[in-house]
Amino acid sequence: MDQETGLALISDFPDSPGVYLMKDVSGTVIYIGKAKSLKKRVRQYFSSHVGYRQAMLVRRIAHIDFLLTRDEIEALVLENNLIKDLRPFFNVLLKDDKTYPSARIDMSAEFPVLEKVRRISRDGARYFGPFPISRNLDRAIEQLNASFGLRACVKIKKKPCLYRHLKKCPAPCGGFISREEYSLRVTRLVEFLSEFSLPALRELQDQMNTASSEQRFEEAAVLRDRINALRLLWGRSEAESFSGRDVDYIGWCVESGILFLLVLSRRRGKMLRQGFYQMEVQPWEEEDETAQRLLLGHYQRIGDPPGLVCLGCGEAWDWMTGLLNVQFSGFSRVIQRPGPEHKSGLAMLMRNLRYKSSAFFRSRETREHQLEQAAELLGLSRIPRRIEGYDISTLGGELSVGAMVVFIDGAEARQAYRRFKIRLVQGVDDYAMLREVLRRRLSHMEWGEPDLLLIDGGRGQLSAAVEAWKGAPFSCDVITLAKKNEEIHTLKHGKPIALPHDHPVLRLLVHVRDEAHRFAVGYQRLRRKEKLKSALDGIPGLGPKRRRLLQQYYPSHALLRSASAEELAKIPGFSSGLAQKIFDALQRHPVKAESKGKVREE
Repeated sequence: MDQETGLALISDFPDSPGVYLMKDVSGTVIYIGKAKSLKKRVRQYFSSHVGYRQAMLVRRIAHIDFLLTRDEIEALVLENNLIKDLRPFFNVLLKDDKTYPSARIDMSAEFPVLEKVRRISRDGARYFGPFPISRNLDRAIEQLNASFGLRACVKIKKKPCLYRHLKKCPAPCGGFISREEYSLRVTRLVEFLSEFSLPALRELQDQMNTASSEQRFEEAAVLRDRINALRLLWGRSEAESFSGRDVDYIGWCVESGILFLLVLSRRRGKMLRQGFYQMEVQPWEEEDETAQRLLLGHYQRIGDPPGLVCLGCGEAWDWMTGLLNVQFSGFSRVIQRPGPEHKSGLAMLMRNLRYKSSAFFRSRETREHQLEQAAELLGLSRIPRRIEGYDISTLGGELSVGAMVVFIDGAEARQAYRRFKIRLVQGVDDYAMLREVLRRRLSHMEWGEPDLLLIDGGRGQLSAAVEAWKGAPFSCDVITLAKKNEEIHTLKHGKPIALPHDHPVLRLLVHVRDEAHRFAVGYQRLRRKEKLKSALDGIPGLGPKRRRLLQQYYPSHALLRSASAEELAKIPGFSSGLAQKIFDALQRHPVKAESKGKVREE
């Protein structure tokens, strides 16, 4: 991605804390970062002075998504969760199993104590955190244990130690405190941490000032220690929860006839995924019907919903429980009035939903102007409300596919995307493949009528598209966009149209063309992966562990297919017989290498 395209892409980014996710043309997340200001931080990637590794990253960026957080500390925790779950290629740190520390108190113990842990287990204990600054957590635990009168040692000793003489431990080991009194102190500590909020901090400050003014200095000192502990721990994240339950937070709203749906998924207590969709509510449809289709498509893409779904809006979705139970295997309980344990997740949901929906309308005014300019500059018969972009992807004539992307009012309408396997064309013939895709598109009138067809290519692709579109029951404009010099070819202009690289109309057309290319390449890679998987299936001795080892030594399909049997036999644990079987299987399922003359570089 060049500098101008990148800066245009982040023009609507907020000046707020959050996490950004950079994706390549196939939609794979390649880098995750956090920022105090998303707009300022991401803008730095597209400056003119960058290092080699950053330049490599920027060249591969096709799209940037983001999630808003309450503050920078919460962004830190969310970044940690996402990197561990998605393991992006360009992220070097945080990929291991280490995570930020948390505070733990085992309520089933005889004399529980607050302690620092690195791993979260479903052991019935209460967990608080995570807290990115480890040294702050150490100091806070020490102050809280002392303030609430809990024991100072992690393991109970056989007899009272120095902490007892320093009055820093109630010494349950010596019988100086009953179990009932100690349990009451533990309960107060848990309640104190559970009500961890800014109003609670202010209330403690008021109590401390009152105690100090009344010369109750010991009580004021205890309150001071608790305030210091809260300040050390301040920034507990909405991005993690220790309820141990998988839950999806779903929010939606309708503005100016557009329905916006946002789904945030929390798995194993960590916020890991988001899905944001928008769709125009048709006059003949109810809002619920549009929401049902969007939600159904979301779960068909990511898998079955969890056992618990929390709604972030006041609307009564009576249909949701039935929809999830009928369409998917697991039982889903839908909660409209969630308890306090879901308060933080719903807060993150509504914060992102409000921003994303308002940003859509802010950018729609810009897109409206782009479409009007496009109709005037390109001599189109009407304003291109619905643009369909097409691209062909092939590997030397094998595993060829076509892709159709749809933009409505200048915005991606991903639910309308379609992909095609090339069935009738053998070998390398881009024009014939394009004609096949367009003719098959014409057989689906229920998909809607386009105002503009945008084809990736030059004058030859334009002629092939016009020929395939003959006899269509509706008329629309057809143009092509050649990657070389970004020249636009139309039927009404004998010479190609060349717009400045920063022109808003050209930016829109390039976006449609690149999105079609991304979608086609993603499908083509999927077919390639499926064919390679089928080639390796059924080989005796090649189990999951050896497959993973094979992938470590040969991370790409091209490298694996170019390896000889002798080279494969050098992998630790691979015998010459197994290497020969793998080599023979790959030869029986040939996939030609990419020809740069016929296939654009990914």
